[in-house]
Amino acid sequence: MVSNRQIGRIGRFAAAIGVAIAVQAHGVASADNNVPSTNPAATNADNADGPVDPYTGHPSLLAQAMAMASRAAATGSTGAGGGLDGPFLSASPPAPITAGLEVEKRDFHGWVVWSIRPPASTSTTRVVAIHGGGFEKKASVFHWVNYAEIARASEATVIVPIYPLVGHGGTADTVVPRVADLVAGQTAEVGAGNVAVYGDSAGGTIALAATEMLAARHVGVPGRLVLVSPWLDTTVGDPRSARIDDPILQTGTLRKAGKQWAGKRAETDPIVSPLFGSLDGLPPTTVYSGSDDLLSPDVRRLRDRVIAEGHSNVKFVLLAGGLHGWPGFFFLPEAMAVSPAITYELTGVCNTTDIQNALRKWHLNQTVRPGHCEP
Repeated sequence: MVSNRQIGRIGRFAAAIGVAIAVQAHGVASADNNVPSTNPAATNADNADGPVDPYTGHPSLLAQAMAMASRAAATGSTGAGGGLDGPFLSASPPAPITAGLEVEKRDFHGWVVWSIRPPASTSTTRVVAIHGGGFEKKASVFHWVNYAEIARASEATVIVPIYPLVGHGGTADTVVPRVADLVAGQTAEVGAGNVAVYGDSAGGTIALAATEMLAARHVGVPGRLVLVSPWLDTTVGDPRSARIDDPILQTGTLRKAGKQWAGKRAETDPIVSPLFGSLDGLPPTTVYSGSDDLLSPDVRRLRDRVIAEGHSNVKFVLLAGGLHGWPGFFFLPEAMAVSPAITYELTGVCNTTDIQNALRKWHLNQTVRPGHCEP
């Protein structure tokens, strides 16, 4: 049952978003006119700018209003969906969201694993999607919308493991190796080139840790990896994090969950905090983050390592003013802009002809692979 407190939060959030939508509709032109005339691009080891501020672009008015709404709702959440919590979380794909798609539930060594795909699809591409939620929360409506849209846009099968959460048997030791096994099983069935791993927030922690584990084994490494606002160091120890006024996350809440996630291991163990793991052998990887995300300093630390170690297959799309998990909030213009790119990075399928124009609108002039996703 939804509590009065949750109803109040939802009401404040919805009111602010409603105002924002109206402002966005009437004010986007003037907002775009105020954007600095820079020529930003996604960075990797080949075109990185070293210690220079790597964030580019600008948040939409709707995203700015969402940030204000989140602060008004006093969220303090650890994952996408903010303080809306209960009514917006589900361990199974909601039927209205997956309408017209084939949804299958199966068991994987005691875990529930969902598969979502178009019913007539002949694609062999599979995306293993690891949801965020601070290790404490189920997948949100934003996750399920995102997964369903990837399946529709690409005809790929999106595979969503429902892993145990902290306090319910979920630790790095119980989750990461099993996710690695799930991914390796997919690569064995359809080939590494047909498998991608996708994780946001705490799901990004698991996705990168599992991929690092597979790379160390030289077996089962997926063909592609996409991380959205990943939680790379569970200690949240970078001093820059304390200076970020994040409207969605709270450092204390994250650190508490991070200790539970570590279990008996040190929090600097790569299986717990993949920032400290080897980057050798990673597949082509794209990392999305934003400067208003208190986890973004650790993304910058990862970027520094990528540059120093020369991993040219890892690139970063860093939005100035971007919220935690911004590509997953499907109603935000900047999320709409990068959605085709993320689908392409995961599946190799691009069903739009204006991807570069959409990205340029938000000054996220992301480079796409030649021959694909061209205007």
